[in-house]
Amino acid sequence: MEVGTISRAEDLLAWVRERSTMYSVATAALCAVFTVLLCSDLFLEGGPRLGYPIIVTLMILSAVAALGFLVLGDRFGFWPALVIVTANGVMMVLDFTLLRVPTNTIGSVIQMPVLALYLGIFLRPAAARIIEAGVLIAVLTAAVLGHTGTDVFYGGRNLIKILLFVWLCLEAGIYAQKRFKRETHVDILTGLLNRQGLVDRAYAERARATRAERPISVAMIDLDRFKQVNDTRGHSAGDHVLRDLAGQWRAQLRESDVIARLGGDEFVLVLPDTDVETGQRVMERLNKHSSHPWSWGLVEWQPDEKLSHVVANADREMYRDKATRREPADR
Repeated sequence: MEVGTISRAEDLLAWVRERSTMYSVATAALCAVFTVLLCSDLFLEGGPRLGYPIIVTLMILSAVAALGFLVLGDRFGFWPALVIVTANGVMMVLDFTLLRVPTNTIGSVIQMPVLALYLGIFLRPAAARIIEAGVLIAVLTAAVLGHTGTDVFYGGRNLIKILLFVWLCLEAGIYAQKRFKRETHVDILTGLLNRQGLVDRAYAERARATRAERPISVAMIDLDRFKQVNDTRGHSAGDHVLRDLAGQWRAQLRESDVIARLGGDEFVLVLPDTDVETGQRVMERLNKHSSHPWSWGLVEWQPDEKLSHVVANADREMYRDKATRREPADR
């Protein structure tokens, strides 16, 4: 019985872990903290300033949101983060102006850097900065004009210190986001996208192409005789070839084009606003100006087609091209 209970618990944790993301777990934790803070308002002397019905309703909504993010995290976009930050900003403004509860006011000040860090990590940098600036302006205006004035900050000088610290937390979150994306989305050797980076960028371009009703093509590249380079000149020479090609391709492609290294000597290109005929000309130009020979296959990506399927089709076309060139199989 006890073993069965442990097994079911492990299965539940594995299911939640599989469906959750860092964003969903962090947002669930934030909602759980808000639930606890709202619960503490129930025990204020004289009762909560917003009234028991409103506080209990907010507690239930926050608790349900925490559970929802934890269990269904991979189904949520980033709009709930905006709702959470906006709601918290409204509560902070109320703390500084209408509610007149010193403990709540101090709690709001403590929450400000946490929310700034959350915004920096999970939202796009430009959006995070705009939202945080709006929250700070609203909260600080409420603090100056509200019942506490700058007393809650122990004077105007500390007000500036807190403002700078909150913004520092925001920038730290933005830096952490960029660093994380680089480590998980970029191939260290070539500086190109890796598999995960390819998936994210490719589907974003696929969505844009669908909305604009424009073609999008995918190419598979495989270097010719690359194994001979490694065998005769060493792996450092092979690495040099890969880095050189990556730089040459980037110099000739548009910013909207996506190029990724799948591993070894295999690369994938995603060419937005490009049909097969135009794509073939692009590939021929790239090949002509490359320092090492390679073969390619190019296909058009259909709107209802998975990336893995279109890459497999391009891979088959690439092997046909390699056979036509009569390159040795031990490339």
